[in-house]
Amino acid sequence: MTGAGLFLLVAGLLSFVSLVVYLGQGAPDNLDEVASGFVGDLGLSWGRAQMWLYGYLALALSLTVVYVGVEFLRGAWERLGRRILGFLVLVTSLAVLFCLTGIGEPGIPWHGYGGRIGVGIAEGALRAVGSLGTIVLGLAGLVLGFTLATGVRLSVIGWGIAKGGRWVAEKVNRRMKSRRGERPMEVRAATSLTGEVKVREPEPPTPKTTEPEPVKTQPPPPGPEAEESLGGRLPEWQQPGTSAVLEPPPLDILGPLETLEQPDDPEKRHARVRALTDLLEHHRVAANVVEYAEGPSLGRFELRLAPGTRINTLERLKPEIALALGCQQVRFAPNPERGTVCLEVPLTKRRMVRLRELLEEPTWQEHESPLAFPVGLTQDMRVVVADLTEMPHLLIAGTTGSGKSVFLNALLLSLLCRVGPRHLRLVLIDPGRVELIPYDGLPHLLTAPISDPYAVLAVLGRLVDEMEQRYERLSRTRNRSIATLNATAGERGEVPMPYITVVVDELAELMAATGKAVEQPLARLAQMSRAVGIHLVVATQRPSVDVVTGVMKANFPSRIAFKVRSKTDSRVILDLKGADELSGSGDLLFLPVGAAEPLRLQGGFVDERDVAAVVDYWGGTTPRGPA
Repeated sequence: MTGAGLFLLVAGLLSFVSLVVYLGQGAPDNLDEVASGFVGDLGLSWGRAQMWLYGYLALALSLTVVYVGVEFLRGAWERLGRRILGFLVLVTSLAVLFCLTGIGEPGIPWHGYGGRIGVGIAEGALRAVGSLGTIVLGLAGLVLGFTLATGVRLSVIGWGIAKGGRWVAEKVNRRMKSRRGERPMEVRAATSLTGEVKVREPEPPTPKTTEPEPVKTQPPPPGPEAEESLGGRLPEWQQPGTSAVLEPPPLDILGPLETLEQPDDPEKRHARVRALTDLLEHHRVAANVVEYAEGPSLGRFELRLAPGTRINTLERLKPEIALALGCQQVRFAPNPERGTVCLEVPLTKRRMVRLRELLEEPTWQEHESPLAFPVGLTQDMRVVVADLTEMPHLLIAGTTGSGKSVFLNALLLSLLCRVGPRHLRLVLIDPGRVELIPYDGLPHLLTAPISDPYAVLAVLGRLVDEMEQRYERLSRTRNRSIATLNATAGERGEVPMPYITVVVDELAELMAATGKAVEQPLARLAQMSRAVGIHLVVATQRPSVDVVTGVMKANFPSRIAFKVRSKTDSRVILDLKGADELSGSGDLLFLPVGAAEPLRLQGGFVDERDVAAVVDYWGGTTPRGPA
């Protein structure tokens, strides 16, 4: 196929050059009267033939052949035939429409923008369906060719046309009112994400008096503090001095701790150590067990290898080790700090780690960041706390039953138990319409939880606009980040700018419904929104390369992997294997930004009653589950 790609590339370039040379000679009918130039008589004849077929649009066809040749050389076979068909339909539809405009008249069969093919199809369509039907067919061909060539869905095109139409209508309406002398209503700089524009009615005109009219002066322009953004100006019920709830809820509203301590059975532990030691001696592996400890869900052996013993030797013995220790899967993790290799074995009797247990740790309570949340508990009973402002975006993957959805709920409850609506706003995207719907009614929400994939595109577009407005505010106040802006907001008499956290429960469903259209705003937000306090948490059940693309991975440096189906999925989400060997039920690998090796943690557990309790505390409408 390399030879075919090279042939198409050369043929396309020669066709393009011959057509350009022929047009440079004035497109003569008689080739004997002109110099052949450096393309020869054959080149001029080929340029004339292209002009006869498609007119000036033959230039686009030559470039299409060049594109096909390049794709052949790259080995990009996926949907290539559909893209070629789309280019042909697009060029032919343009040729027909150009012939209808009279630029290429039917009396001249080859000289014109549409060429002989365009003229022939246009004349046939005119006789069959008339001029209006021909125009409709030509426009339909343009849309069909564009969708085939680019892969953009018709629904996305329709959404873009509708959005552009609404924008034009608003501009025309505003200009008409200004011409009639009416004072337009003052509109918020950024409308609400639900699509409703909140307005302030203009002040009533002052009554006329018999006194002479004073000289009319224009009011001064509003200052920076008068400008608003998504959440920049809080509703009245969130202002200080009102009866609204502004303090985070106490932790005792969460479910009671279930500290099911495992009995310390020294004989059982010694039996496990002896079983592993005997297996290593039987297979002649020079390694000693220096320590064995049990955490909430794992037992961990620390092995010190003799000089010359490779870790791959242990990797090959995984099935035998799992059988000897009575478990399904084991995992090896190097420990460079102690010069050992850790063998992690799931326990048959696991201890449930509830979120309340993690939130009561001083590590989380004394953290300075407003967006700090506990990721999980290590096997030596340490709580690992992450800061969403430092991540700055988080990518999560895990199959059904792995604990991914429970972790999303635990993350949201951690934020809701820490920050009020004055400092945190949430955008919840739930295409599955299950996990995030119970949060409807929270005062933190900028809009109700979104389940329509095409409404997601509109919301992400508004978030991009909000990001741009926040950058303008930072530039105007000469601040570099939202932290320094909020630190000096009181001195300027402004309301602190709240953080915005966007949570997407299932990226694969959004990609399946909207194609690549959702990837562009997500990537733009991930690239630029850190400084202005907008952070993304994106989760997916299917971490394949068509969902977690290179663009997504490059902009989401912090990842959390629950149990996945294969080593390939593990490499997609973490760039290394290991997630396929997890035991599920909250067992996770946390790879923070800048880390070389992931941490294995046990995530905190929350149930529906915990979610309902926190939502009810903040004034939501979610009914509490059964006790």
